[in-house]
Amino acid sequence: MTDGSQEDRIGELRSMQEAIDRAPSYREWELLHNVYVAYLQNAHELEQLLDYPQQDPRIAIKLMDPDLTSEEKRSYRQAIFRLLLNYCATASTLVDHSRRFIRRYESIFPDLVGEYERRKNVVVQQAVAHFVQDLRNYMLHYRLPSLTHNLSLTLEGGSIPFTVQFNCAMLAEWSKWSSQAKAYMADKESIVLREAMQEYTVAIQHLYQWFFSLAKETVQQTLSYKADVQNEIFRLSNDG
Repeated sequence: MTDGSQEDRIGELRSMQEAIDRAPSYREWELLHNVYVAYLQNAHELEQLLDYPQQDPRIAIKLMDPDLTSEEKRSYRQAIFRLLLNYCATASTLVDHSRRFIRRYESIFPDLVGEYERRKNVVVQQAVAHFVQDLRNYMLHYRLPSLTHNLSLTLEGGSIPFTVQFNCAMLAEWSKWSSQAKAYMADKESIVLREAMQEYTVAIQHLYQWFFSLAKETVQQTLSYKADVQNEIFRLSNDG
């Protein structure tokens, strides 16, 4: 190898070393996993609250009374808004942090990045994903969705299912919904909150259960790759 080509190769290896040094550490994998866990916890707490009236038909009936102005009814609505804001916030945080996280592997593990993007696109292609992401912006920058008259109560086989719904006509008053979110709301009078959440959460779990199963292996491969690059730089620098 000529001196010029050897120097070029060392330069390439040093650039690769810098890219490896930018790759996430195991601690950073754990921090991203914490965001994922926070999202799942918020989803679980909101689902529990939405299911709560079904456990006691008397509570469901009280919440359905249009003339009721009790503290119980106000507290229930307030709790829904609080948990819904938390749910949408962690959903968006997980998406944003993951985008920056995976980019740090582009130069060293392009196959990993490609497979992540392929799986992520399966989620993104679902209209409900855009609805959940846009719902966060709707609540932060426009208004809280009104739940008044959006509680439905029906009798089925002796049970009393209780659902919290969004009125699509009221949601559509906001002009900044994405085309995909509009498609999700199209031809619907209302959206059942729990059903939308469950659909999106299942898709997120499929993606991140796969992704986090690779954490330890990916960090180990990064360290091994770094050692190989350092050894090659050392060898070339002392060649001859």
